[in-house]
Amino acid sequence: MIASAADYIEYQPPGFDQKRWTGLARKMKESYGAPLSESEVGLVGEYLAATYSGQPAAESKPVIKAIELAANTVDQPKVADAKALLDQNGCLGCHAIDRQVVGPAYHDVAMHYKGNAQAISQVIDHISHGGSGRWGAIPMPPFPGWQPAELKQLADFVLAQ
Repeated sequence: MIASAADYIEYQPPGFDQKRWTGLARKMKESYGAPLSESEVGLVGEYLAATYSGQPAAESKPVIKAIELAANTVDQPKVADAKALLDQNGCLGCHAIDRQVVGPAYHDVAMHYKGNAQAISQVIDHISHGGSGRWGAIPMPPFPGWQPAELKQLADFVLAQ
């Protein structure tokens, strides 16, 4: 099993050009829920091509500088640990890790999505928009005010159970 995006990148065949690396970055965004804007997809593609396609270091320096600049100008939200987010937002009033309370156990949610390539984006969507009918008649309220990084952190936590 691939443990991270970095591992996923390492497993790609040698010789990808910038177009193929950009396509892979887009796939990571659209299929796996990577939190990237469209312009960041392009930058990641450039970076990966410069880093993994055998270009001399001098050619990759402008791309690396552009990515560093973009990373420093993006307002990254501070994200508390997942347990604190669960406590602060009342999630544990309806969910537990290993048993059903009102909603499903996080372990059951993780098992339900095991092997699903869309799991992270689907769980993020369900947390953000709420809903009913997936796990019974009792609705889950939406949490539209959460930052994307918070949603991703909680989805990662739930799917890791």
